[in-house]
Amino acid sequence: MPSRSVVPLESDPSIFTNLAHSLGVSQHIEFTDIYSLTDPDLTSFIPRPIKAIVLLFPIDDAFETLKKQEDSSRNAYEIPSNPQDEKIYWFPQRIKNACGLYALLHAVSNTATPGNGGLVPDSKLATLLGKLQSTRDFDSRTLLIGQLEGEYTEAAQDGQTEAPQPDDEVGLHFISFVYNAKDNHLYELDGRRNGPIDLGESGADGDLLEEASVVDKIQHYMEIANEQNQLKFNLMGLIA
Repeated sequence: MPSRSVVPLESDPSIFTNLAHSLGVSQHIEFTDIYSLTDPDLTSFIPRPIKAIVLLFPIDDAFETLKKQEDSSRNAYEIPSNPQDEKIYWFPQRIKNACGLYALLHAVSNTATPGNGGLVPDSKLATLLGKLQSTRDFDSRTLLIGQLEGEYTEAAQDGQTEAPQPDDEVGLHFISFVYNAKDNHLYELDGRRNGPIDLGESGADGDLLEEASVVDKIQHYMEIANEQNQLKFNLMGLIA
């Protein structure tokens, strides 16, 4: 169980973009609103490619039942002992209400690197990712993530609505879907699950708005939610 709590992030692409830039993500990378996954009139103006999608959705009984079924069907993820075997970065959420931070980290750590121009060298996030190579346990990685608290706390105060308290039960949760160039696979990354969920190979060069496995999974989450909760879904895309 999480031993620490933080103020949750608001689902706002400018907040996510500013936080990402403050951590060292390059200025040309940003988050944008996604108003539809299937309506061409609403998707045509979105800059492409979208290399990651951040989904905010309500945690309800239907999702918790699905989560339990899916997690029980596979072994809990363990960090490979050899860094070369770690194809995807996934972090278990051990800080209450920090799902927005974990979703951002899942999105940018698997798409942006100093090598591809996505991260500023020697920035806070570039340094963290460099330390992951020698950090092969989740306890130590949680401590590394905790070092981002200053930038996160500032971002959490920038919302347009009154921020909840750190210990509040908010009932909403952020997760990420990412394209991983290391193995050309698509992943669902949720810090409340027991590991990364491999959604199979990319069939659209990693543009997630064209990836059926990603679109179908998000739509499934919407379909199993009740009518009231369906209004609480929100999507942002990472333009990289």
